[in-house]
Amino acid sequence: MATDPTKNKVDGFNKEDNTLTSTSSKGGRGVGQGEFHTPRYEPIPIRKQTPTEKVINNEHNAWIVLGRDRPASIGSGYGAQPINGTACIDLCVGMMAGAKTGPQEKTKVDPNFASDAARIYISQKTDIDQNFGLAPGRKEMRRENSTKAKSGIGIKADGVRIIARENGIKLVTGKGNFINTGLGGEKNSRGESITPNDLGGIELIVGNDTTEIALSEIFSEPILKLLKKFFPIKLPEKIKRLQSMVKGENLILCFNYLLNIIDSLNTKINMFSQFFIELVAAIQTGITILPTSAAFAATATLISGKIFSEINIGTNPKNGNIKKLLNGMELNFLNPAGQFYINSRYCRLT
Repeated sequence: MATDPTKNKVDGFNKEDNTLTSTSSKGGRGVGQGEFHTPRYEPIPIRKQTPTEKVINNEHNAWIVLGRDRPASIGSGYGAQPINGTACIDLCVGMMAGAKTGPQEKTKVDPNFASDAARIYISQKTDIDQNFGLAPGRKEMRRENSTKAKSGIGIKADGVRIIARENGIKLVTGKGNFINTGLGGEKNSRGESITPNDLGGIELIVGNDTTEIALSEIFSEPILKLLKKFFPIKLPEKIKRLQSMVKGENLILCFNYLLNIIDSLNTKINMFSQFFIELVAAIQTGITILPTSAAFAATATLISGKIFSEINIGTNPKNGNIKKLLNGMELNFLNPAGQFYINSRYCRLT
C-alpha cells in the first residue's frame, strides 16, 4: 500500500527522517514554522560592525562579538580611543527586542544595553556601572569614578539565576590567596596594588535606587510631628535606602548583653520592692507604738540607706552599674569601631 509522502511532514521538517523539507525562503533564509528547531523566519537587524570586530551570529538574533570595548555606537567606549587594553567579548541575544518596534529587518543598529533582550558583557577596560545604568553604591558615593576604566563583567536579562547544585555560591571581593604573585599579592587589571580598605563590598540594590528618602515622604505631617515629639531619640531628616547588613552572631551577642542588663535591672527592682515592704512595715510599727519612735527612726534610716546605696551603685543615671553596662553595649556593639559591631562594614542592601 502506498504511503502519503507528506503525512509525516510539517512545513520545513520531515519527522520521519529528521530532514529539512522547506524550499521557500526570505532574504536567503529557509522559512518554516520552527517545529523541532526547523528554520523559521524572523526579522533580524543588521549590527553595525567595526573593522576590529569578529562577529558570529545566526538567523535567530543571537550574537557573539569579539572586539574592543563598545557599549553603544562606534564612538562609544574605550575601544573608540587610540589606546591598548580594551579587549571585549559581547554575548547578546534579541537585539532590539525591547524597542517599541521590536527587531526590524535590515535596520542598522548599535549595541543597546537597554533594549537588547539579554547580554553578558566582558571588557578589559570599561565603565561597567555607567554602561548598564546602575545606581551608585557606597564606594561610588564616597569616591567618584571609582568604577571607571576598570575591567568589568555585566550580566543582564529579564531574569538572572545563578545555581549551585552542591557547593554553594560565594560572592567574594578582594585578592585571591595565590602564591608567587609578588610583593603585595594579586594586582588589579591595570597592574595596580589592591588596597584592602578600599574594597567596594557587596551590595544588593532593589529597584536600582540608592538615594536617600525624606521622612516627610514616608509619614504625613501630623504623624511625623507625633513621632518627633515622642520618639526617645532624635530622628534623622532622611533615611538611607542603602544600609549595612546586620551580622547575625554579633546581633545575638548584643541581645544577650542587653538581656543581661534587663535581668540586672529586674533584680534591682525586686530589691527595691523588698526594701519598700520593709519600710512600710516599719512605718506601720512606728504608728502602732508611737513612743518607740526612736526605734522606728533607726529602722527607717537603715532601710533608706540600703535604698540609696542600691540606687548609687546600680541605677545612678551617671555612674551606676546599669549605666556602665549600657555604655559598654554602645561602645562594643553599636559603634562602627566596636569589636562586636552588629553591622557589616562591607555588605549593604536596600
